[in-house]
Amino acid sequence: MNYHILTLFPQMIMDGLNNSIIGRAIEKGLISAEAVNIRDFSQDKHNHVDDYPYGGGAGMVMQPGPVVSAYEDLAARLGRRPRVIYMTPQGKVFSQKIAEDLAKEEDLVFLCGHYEGIDERALDLIVTDYLSIGDYVLTGGELPTMVMIDCISRLVPGVLNNDESAEFESFHDNLLEYPQYTRPEVFQGRQVPQVLLNGDHRKIDSWRREQSIRRTIERRPDLMKDACLTDAEQKFADSVFHEQETARRASYQVISLDLFQTLADVNARIPEIWKEILGEQYTDRRARAGAEAIVSAYPKVLKKSFSENGFCDMEEIYRRCAREALRITGFGNGSFSVTEEKMTQVILKNHSLAPLYEDVVSVLRELKKRFRLVLSSDASPLMAEGVLKRLEEAGITFEKVFLSDELKAWKGGPDRRFFSEVCRELKVKPEEILHIGDSVSDISGASKSGLHSCLISRDYRPYKGKAQPDYRINGLSEIAKLLRKIPEKGLAEADNL
Repeated sequence: MNYHILTLFPQMIMDGLNNSIIGRAIEKGLISAEAVNIRDFSQDKHNHVDDYPYGGGAGMVMQPGPVVSAYEDLAARLGRRPRVIYMTPQGKVFSQKIAEDLAKEEDLVFLCGHYEGIDERALDLIVTDYLSIGDYVLTGGELPTMVMIDCISRLVPGVLNNDESAEFESFHDNLLEYPQYTRPEVFQGRQVPQVLLNGDHRKIDSWRREQSIRRTIERRPDLMKDACLTDAEQKFADSVFHEQETARRASYQVISLDLFQTLADVNARIPEIWKEILGEQYTDRRARAGAEAIVSAYPKVLKKSFSENGFCDMEEIYRRCAREALRITGFGNGSFSVTEEKMTQVILKNHSLAPLYEDVVSVLRELKKRFRLVLSSDASPLMAEGVLKRLEEAGITFEKVFLSDELKAWKGGPDRRFFSEVCRELKVKPEEILHIGDSVSDISGASKSGLHSCLISRDYRPYKGKAQPDYRINGLSEIAKLLRKIPEKGLAEADNL
C-alpha cells in the first residue's frame, strides 16, 4: 500500500505517521507514505495557493491550479490515476467497511483541504471519494487523513504482529470489540471474568462474541441492523434488548442475593473437601470425579424432594447426594471405605469455609447505597455462618437473611413459599425485588413468584432452565453497572417503611 498525501503541511503528516505501528510498517516496507507539498505547485513567485472567494464571504479558498497540478504530477510519476480521497465533513462517514474497501488499492491519494476549502473545479476534476470522520469541522484535512491511514494500514498483511488482530477488532462483522483484560487478576475489587481464566477456548470465544453483541447494543445500537448474527446470536441479542427494556421500566427497592456460587465460591474448596473425604486415596482426578457426582446428583435430589410430603433440610439433601455419589464413584467400596455421613458433614462444613469472590465486597457496598440488600439461599445456618461472618468483617450486612432450613421452604419449590415469605417480611411487591442467583432454582423460583431475576454464571455454564432470567451476567460488577442506569425510584418509600 502506497499513500500519497497532497497537503500544505507535509511535516505535520510525516511526523504523525513515522511513529508506533504505522512507523514500523513504513520502516519494514509494508507501506509507504509521501507528503506532496501543494505549495510547490504554486503558479506565482510568492507561492500563493489561496485567494478570496468569488461572491464575497469570510476566509480564503485554495486555488484549483496548484491542487490539480500536484495531482497530475503524481499521476504522471505513477503512470496511472489512483483514487483521490478528499477530507470534508460533507463526505460519507468513514467506517471499517470503507477501510476494508480502500485497503484493496495499491495507491491512495489523500487531498487535505485548508482555509474555507478548495475550489470546486479542482474537486470535480480529480476527487473520486468524499469522506468524513464525523460531523464536526477541523482546521484542515491532515488529522482525518492520518486517522484513515492508521485504520487502513492495520488491514495490510504483516502490519499487525498477530494476523488475527485486525479481523477481531472493533467493528469486525459490524460489532464492537469485546472487553480486554490483563494482569493483575483483581484490580480495586474488580475481577477478570472467570471464563477467561479457565483455558476453555470454546467458552472464551463464545463469551467474547456475546460481549461484542452486548457492547454494540449498549453503545452503538445503530450498528446492529447490519450485524451478521446466527440464530443463537440473534436470540442472545433479543435477550439483551429485553434486559434494557426491563431495566428501563424497573423500580427495584430490594436486591436479593443467593449465597453459594454467587457471593462465595464453594468450588474453590474442592481440593480440601476431597482430601478430607478420601485421605491417602486422594488424587486430583478422584476429587473431580467426586465433585462432578455431587453436582450431578444435587438437582435430581432436590427435584425429587419437591414431590414428597414435608420438607427435607440441607443435611438430608446432601446425605442423599452423598449416597448417589458413592454409588457412581465407588468411593464407599474397597480401600476407600468412605461413609455417607462423613461425606455429608465435610461438604456442609466446607460451604461455611467458602471464600468470597473478589468482586463481592466492593459491589455490595455500592448497591447498599441505593437498595435494601437481603440474602436468599437454599442453605442451613451451619453452611452460611462462616461466609456471613467474613462479609460482616468486611462491613457488609444484610437487612434480612432468608435460609431454606429456617423457612422450611425451597426457593424453587412448587409451593412458592420461599419468596412469598421474603415479600411478606420486607413488605414489598414481588416486582420491586431483583433476585440474583446462579441456579435454575433461583430463576424459576423468583420468576414463578413474580420477582425479577438475574442469572449469574461466573464460569459461563450453559443455562438449561425453562424460566428465563430478566438479566444475565458473568460477575457482580456487571449488575452494578446495569443498576446504575435505573432511576432512583422508590427509595424514599423504602426509607419510610
